[in-house]
This record gives sequence, structure tokens and C-alpha cells, in this order.
Amino acid sequence: MSVSRGDHWNSPRKILDPVRVFWPWGIDLDPCANLGSEVGASVQVFAPLGSPGAPTDEGITDKAPEQAIRYGAGGWSPSRGTMFHRDGLARDWIGIVDAAPPITAYVNPPFSKPGPFVERCYDYGIAGMVESILVVPVSTSTLWWRRHVRTAAARVELDARVSFLDDGQPVKGNRYDSVVVYYGRDLWRFREVFRQLGKVIE
Repeated sequence: MSVSRGDHWNSPRKILDPVRVFWPWGIDLDPCANLGSEVGASVQVFAPLGSPGAPTDEGITDKAPEQAIRYGAGGWSPSRGTMFHRDGLARDWIGIVDAAPPITAYVNPPFSKPGPFVERCYDYGIAGMVESILVVPVSTSTLWWRRHVRTAAARVELDARVSFLDDGQPVKGNRYDSVVVYYGRDLWRFREVFRQLGKVIE
């Protein structure tokens, strides 16, 4: 798929609230952040400057973690996280989070190209380095789905299509079914928390 408007839609509370219940201590990483995101992870990774959804402040540049500027505009405050202007796949996720593995990651990847993010979560999960929850489109004919979603620790077949957010407002007419995917080891808790959203498959 080509880049689409849906690439920059944000997750609604219907999805994020169970994530926060599941990880009450917080989310370490959001590798697909933008200014409209309500994830509130400790570290948010933006697309490169100039990409849709990324900040455009000329005073903020793509910096190494030790030089990162804490960004306080657009509803964010320094206490809510450090943001890096980099593609979410361009960095080692462990290297930019100041926490011992396994770190937690919430991932709402671009709908036009979720595969690389799904594969990254799968690889980190197998290594025991990242516990991740993703929301991705149902795409059963794709290689990334067959290799990495079917073999995930668990997934939730959602009872209803997700009303994603665009500029804080629910998107009307989402034509895609979605699934919540889990790479981690706490299957019992995942099932208990997320079964409110649909059928949990392990």
C-alpha cells in the first residue's frame, strides 16, 4: 500500500485504556508517535522532520538520545516523555529507553506498511527484550501476518472496528478491521484485561 491518511491516525481510549491497565507502571516506548498521540510513553519516536504528524519547529532537530530536547508543545510536557525525531525503525529500541529489558512498547504502526514494525516486535519478543502490544489491520494474506501475527503470543479479534483519532476527533468510515497483537509472557493477564474488546486467541 502507498502512504495513506490512515498512517497518522491515533489510537483511541478504547484501545489505550486496557493497555494502561495491563501496564499500570507505564509504557516505555511509542515508536510511532506524532503530536496527536495520547499514548504518553516515556520515550516517543517521531517520523523525520517534515513528515505528516511530526513537529515542524525549526529549533528541534534529529538528535542523539543524550542530546534529546524535551518537547513541551502540542499538549506534551517534559514530564510526559522525551521525543526523538527519527523513524521508529532507525534505532535500537533498547538503546533509547532508560530501563532494563524487557521494556514495554505500544505500537500503532502506519497502516500502509505495518509489516516492519510487526517483525521488529516479534524479534524483540523472541529475544525477551521487549514486551509489546500492537494494533494493526487484519491482513491475513500478507507474509508479515502469516509469519508474525499468527505466531504471536496472543491476539484479540476485535468485536468492532476501531474509531481511530485524527486531530483528536474520531474518524468516520474506517473500512478496515483491526487486531490487537501481544508479544510477551503474561498471557493470563493479557487475556483477562483484553477480552472485553473481543475474542482472545493464543
